Amino acid sequence: MCLGKELTEGQKGGIIAAKKLGHTDSKTAEVVGCSRSSVQRVWKSYESEELSKKRTGRPKTLTESERKLLKRS
Repeated sequence: MCLGKELTEGQKGGIIAAKKLGHTDSKTAEVVGCSRSSVQRVWKSYESEELSKKRTGRPKTLTESERKLLKRS
């Protein structure tokens, strides 16, 4: 199996931007200068990270009704 050069962050960003604009995999690959399978792999990775990103920060401890009650006081 032959491995090609790794995509740069700029190329990955270009792929994501082009796909968000609705460009096809083939057109994106042509513009960025990589293979269509690379475009598909980067986009799939981006989508799965976006959907499964952990939310940061501490969870809320007060409910909405408790918060309203505090505002009244």
